[in-house]
Amino acid sequence: MDASADRAPPHDAGLAAEARQHLESAIERATRDMEFRRLLLTSPLEALAEHFGRPMPEGLNVRFAENVGGSTIVLPDPLPGCEWPGSRLIEAQAALLALLDPSRPRD
Repeated sequence: MDASADRAPPHDAGLAAEARQHLESAIERATRDMEFRRLLLTSPLEALAEHFGRPMPEGLNVRFAENVGGSTIVLPDPLPGCEWPGSRLIEAQAALLALLDPSRPRD
């Protein structure tokens, strides 16, 4: 197996911001639809597929957490050259964006 396939590509802040923008409608729905909120918390990919009306990309790994106070700290991206088995997540995010926004050009 090619080790370079498991290295994280440089973080694309624009891609991450666009993905968050597309998810805002699901997050907003979770503030008023408690059944959907429970589904987001227990089966996020199923909830997103139902919300957007299409299956989510294979390899997409997303988790929602209830706001229980305190702090949630997100770790920064690994340094270049560090092994990172989650590099396919960024590819899945790009595939998700392509599904959610058909007008987005594909690479």
